[in-house]
Amino acid sequence: MKAEDVARVCHAANREIQKIFEQKVSPSWDNEREDIKLSVLDGVRNVVENDLVPQESHERWVQFKLHEGWEWGPEKDVKTRTHPNLVAYDELPDEEKLKDKVFVAIVDALTTEEIEMDRGANIVETMIDNFLTKIYPNEEREKIERTENLIKPTPGRIVWYQTDGRNGLDYYLPAMVTVTRDSHPGDYPDGKPNSLPVPSSDLHVHLTVTTPGGFGSDYMTEEGGRRPERFVPGSGTYVEHDVPFDPDGGRRTWRWPEKSS
Repeated sequence: MKAEDVARVCHAANREIQKIFEQKVSPSWDNEREDIKLSVLDGVRNVVENDLVPQESHERWVQFKLHEGWEWGPEKDVKTRTHPNLVAYDELPDEEKLKDKVFVAIVDALTTEEIEMDRGANIVETMIDNFLTKIYPNEEREKIERTENLIKPTPGRIVWYQTDGRNGLDYYLPAMVTVTRDSHPGDYPDGKPNSLPVPSSDLHVHLTVTTPGGFGSDYMTEEGGRRPERFVPGSGTYVEHDVPFDPDGGRRTWRWPEKSS
């Protein structure tokens, strides 16, 4: 198997882990920046040629990034070349250590003739499963498993929005998906920052919520009540930003409508 094929699999696995932990998801391999691809390829070659363990693989990655002009920063930013993981391996969060472990396991599985491909896949699956068992209660893991094959939301789709209980409102309302992570327009062409926040994950969305009966004046003026974001008087709609998915319908979440038989 070619180095680029192995790098492509590693990159795809990393994106899936990002989704699990609701992190910003990297572009697909075909849409990824060339310097990022080069970083992954360098990591693959280092593991193969030097038989690296996860900690050593991370250290080589740090060296590569620093050589390319990157430096530590609180957030990953390809424009300013900052990355929060440019630290010692022991200082990494557990989910970032998991990425290094999965990376090395995939490289080993796909480049060692003695190990069958399906066994390599099982190694990665088992590692992720064991890690999730440590950090999530059973009920939380069940939610994650139920979202694995979930259809990603796209603009224009109709969903149910569970209200947050403010001012006695606690029920489902129909809503339309308006913005997803993939459809967010980004900054303006002139470089001016877009004030519209980017959804936190592939399953966080901005919604236009419909209220068939409209809002009463008491709802809008009650002391201590929170005015809905971007409320449009008389329209019977309002916008909620960055609403998470919850198959159980928790407050201020969205879910797919039930399929009709």
